[in-house]
Amino acid sequence: MRSLDAQKALFDETVAAYSKTLEITKNRYAAGVVARTDVVQAQTQLESARAQGINLGVQRAKLEHAIAVLIGKSPAELSLSSIPLDITPPPIPVSLPSELLERRPDIASAERKSPPPMPRSVLQKQPFFPR
Repeated sequence: MRSLDAQKALFDETVAAYSKTLEITKNRYAAGVVARTDVVQAQTQLESARAQGINLGVQRAKLEHAIAVLIGKSPAELSLSSIPLDITPPPIPVSLPSELLERRPDIASAERKSPPPMPRSVLQKQPFFPR
């Protein structure tokens, strides 16, 4: 829920920036510097960002309603305020052994998917061939 709030804040800033861009583009079109297609493109970007912001609001409302149902209240009774996402990841101690990282499932699967190393003879001949 907090990540949706953070995304919504980002889209609000994006909409404000696209609005300024549209205004600048309209002024440049009026001065004859840019083509009409640039104005239409700026309008499309602005409306697309607004639509994505609306979708985020709908997703947040669905989550809020689901939480209300889970705690046994009607969705109209529960209203969660928007709080910014202010969490920082925990610091990784310097003394953390690298073996712990090697045991992580995502790193182990990436190592299994990586191709085997090339022999030295192939690597030495490789610069002679065109790419």
